[in-house]
Amino acid sequence: MDNLLLQTVDQKTDTEIAGQGQVFLEKAEAITIVDDTTNALAIAELEEIAFAKKSVEMHRKRFTQPLFALQKAFNKHFADLSESIIKADEILRTKVLQFGKCKTRTVSRYEIVDETKVPSEYWEISDCKIKAVLSAGITEIPGLRIWKEKTPVIGGSNFFQSGGSNG
Repeated sequence: MDNLLLQTVDQKTDTEIAGQGQVFLEKAEAITIVDDTTNALAIAELEEIAFAKKSVEMHRKRFTQPLFALQKAFNKHFADLSESIIKADEILRTKVLQFGKCKTRTVSRYEIVDETKVPSEYWEISDCKIKAVLSAGITEIPGLRIWKEKTPVIGGSNFFQSGGSNG
């Protein structure tokens, strides 16, 4: 990955940025603020550093924005490709569940109903994190609607059972 990155990134600009960063670092380490004059120098240096940070961010985005756009296009392409597969799965799962002669399990589901009420530990809405606490038996999270539903267990030797569900 590093080799690909090195071949892609503008080496001249990167060398300039790295050199500028080293100069900023040396100046920051050397500055001792003892009066208004040295404080003003430090503030001026911070303004230059802020400008440099913005420049680095713009330089980074020149490379990352096309990649994000490409990733978004691929994700849409494959979502479109799998749309009929997902729909077929949903239809057959519903039919198998309605027939009632398959092994089932109860799973917890959720949807966000009020983002402002979701506790801070869930602010980065993490499907894995939420599913983990649901599996641990949590039944209420402010801002989420949580429900249980049966879903067929597909695969395994005990798929068909004469008694309907196990769950």
